This record gives sequence, structure tokens and C-alpha cells, in this order.
Amino acid sequence: MIELDDGSVSAACDDDSTGLLTLPGRAVSRHGLVAITGLVVLAMVTSAGLISWQRWNTIPTWRAAVLVDSKLAVRVQLQASQPNVMAFLRVANVTPHDGHLLAAMSHHPIPGHDDFSRLRLNGITATPDTAVHQTGATIYVANGHDRIEATKTQDGITVPAPTPDQVERVLWHAGTTGTRSEVRGAISAELVSSAITTPPIPATLVTDKVVALSFDDGPWPDTPAFLAVLAAKQVPATFCMIGKEVAAHPDIATQVAGAGMTLCNHTYDHNEHLSSADASTVETDLQAGVNAQVAVVGKAPAFYRGPGGNLSQQIEGTAVAKGEQVLGWSIDPSDYRKPPAAVIVARVMAHLKPGAIIVLHDGGGDRSQTLAALPILIDQLRAAGYGFTTPASPAGPP
Repeated sequence: MIELDDGSVSAACDDDSTGLLTLPGRAVSRHGLVAITGLVVLAMVTSAGLISWQRWNTIPTWRAAVLVDSKLAVRVQLQASQPNVMAFLRVANVTPHDGHLLAAMSHHPIPGHDDFSRLRLNGITATPDTAVHQTGATIYVANGHDRIEATKTQDGITVPAPTPDQVERVLWHAGTTGTRSEVRGAISAELVSSAITTPPIPATLVTDKVVALSFDDGPWPDTPAFLAVLAAKQVPATFCMIGKEVAAHPDIATQVAGAGMTLCNHTYDHNEHLSSADASTVETDLQAGVNAQVAVVGKAPAFYRGPGGNLSQQIEGTAVAKGEQVLGWSIDPSDYRKPPAAVIVARVMAHLKPGAIIVLHDGGGDRSQTLAALPILIDQLRAAGYGFTTPASPAGPP
């Protein structure tokens, strides 16, 4: 193999000459001379045939110009029986490059939006396996190019009002929501920037002499009697209803909503171990509770209260994502244990403070003592100078 001045590689064959061998001191007969002559002729014929075969068997040399993005990269020549486009690209040390659409912030490639490289052989679309049938070909490589996705701006996004705690265990005055604008990737939705356009006003704790009554585990056959007392005393309240009870007593659930009471999601089946459940179970139970109320009363509850008051970060995050304010309490007279009505009233009054949220039960068992305590409790609270309200929802006062 010989490297030529122009950088190509060529195959070359060297013809070796053989010296004449004589045998000194021996006479050569006529027959011997003929034999020697025959051997010489045979050798010459054999040598000529070998040279002819070598020339016939020589691997051809191919030449091509490789252009990258319309600019000459290199002129290549190679020896091969039948080269393809990739063979020339290897010799030229050219690797086609695919481009990508990059996310606006991270610049990570966005799947499904590639700008693939393209090959042409003498102006015709080709692939790496396309055979080159003639020397002097031109191979074009058009690389793909990286580009960054466009962005889009969204204005007027609601910013919740900051609250004293994620769980409303005592009453607070609802703040005012603000707004912000966001710039995001048009395809990836990556957040590029965010700016507050209208600052929210934080919620503040209630210091006035008001309390909120809340009732759990209904709707129940006794619930209409509770509604009657509240209507007679003109007291609003919050009813934390279990989804399966809503489905079982749709007429009573409708009475609760029709009386203007604040609605609260108490899960679908009152699973008190939900705080240790996985995300899927939490989502299913909370959504089923919402769906039950929507199906019967036509609107979603604004609050969520965990069975037994049990909560977790997973539960709280799931409820907030559904637009529900997580609701707790600050006074629990343990009326679910069925103490006498007088004991229920005394326990509440002993822990009374402005902004208290009181938890009682209208469902889940015999609630006759709670029902008997209710009008007495309302009267004593009013005598102590307290009024009644309901918790502030995420969207503001109910």
C-alpha cells in the first residue's frame, strides 16, 4: 500500500526478478537443455499469470468529497469492493449530529421533538447504508440543530392568602387572595420565572368572642333534629359528612345543604387509619367523599376533616389540592362517648376562648345526649357574650 501525494491510499504490487542458476563443472545435454528451457518457459508463464491475476484482483480505489452543513469538510479516498456512505464518513471522521428541542429552563431534551440529521449522496436522500456506485461522489451531511422551546406567559394566577396554620383549629379571618404571573416553557411547562402582581393579604386570628359549632359523622336519622334546633336558635354550623352516609341518606344531606350549613368532607368511609395509607388510597377516599356530596347536593365541600382528627402531610396536601381547607378543632367534649348532656355543656364552657372551634357529633350512633345539650350550650354561650360563625374557607368567608 502506498500513500499518494493527495492523501489517498493505493494498492501497488512489486515484480521480483529471479537470478539464473548455473551448475558449474557439469555438461548439459541436449535433452537437459530442452528440459531447462521448458522449466524457464514454465516459470515465465506462471509469473505472467500471477501478475495478471494480481492485477485483476486489485481492490478498486474510490474517491468522494464529504460536505458538512454545505461546507467542504474533507476529500476522501478509500479502497473497498463496494463502499457505502458510512464507510466514507468513518474515513472522514464525520459523525452526523442530531439536534433537540431543549426545555426553556433546564435545557434538557424534550422527547418527541428531535431535529434529525440528514444525508444525501450526489443530491439524493441517502442513509448510512446507501451504496456508493461511482467514484468522485459527493456526500452531504446536514446536522440537526439544538433549539430552545418558546415560552408563554400566564397572568392572573391566584395566590392563596397565607394562613396561621395549614389546619384551621381555631377561627381566623380569611385573608385576600393575590395574583401572580408565570413564564413557562410552551411544551415542557417548566417554570422560567414567577412574579407577584397583586400581593395577598394574610389571614388573621379571630380575637372576637365568637365560636364555631361543627358536627361530624352524619348525615344520620337524628340530623334533622339538630337542624331544627340550629334553625330555631338561628345558629350557623359546619357539617362534616361521611360519603357513604350521604349516599345512604341523600334526603337528609339535602336538608343540611338546604339549611345553608357549611359542608365539610369527612372521607367516604371514615377510615381512621388513613394517615398511614399510601397516596393512592388517600386520593381515592377523599375524592369519593367529594363525589358523594356533589352527586347529592350539587356542590363540593369547602372543608376537609380527618376521621378522629387524624392527619398527615399526604392527607393535608391532597385536601388542599382539591380546594378544601383542612379543619380541626380546639374544643372536644368527647360527646361521642355519650356522656350526659350537662357534662357536654360543662366541658365546652370550661375550655371556652374567642375563636374556638367546637366538635360535636350528629351521627355515628345514639346522639340523644348531644342533641339535648345543644340548645343549653347555645344559650350559655350567648349568655357569656359569644356569637356564632363558621370557619373561613379558602375563598374567603362563607
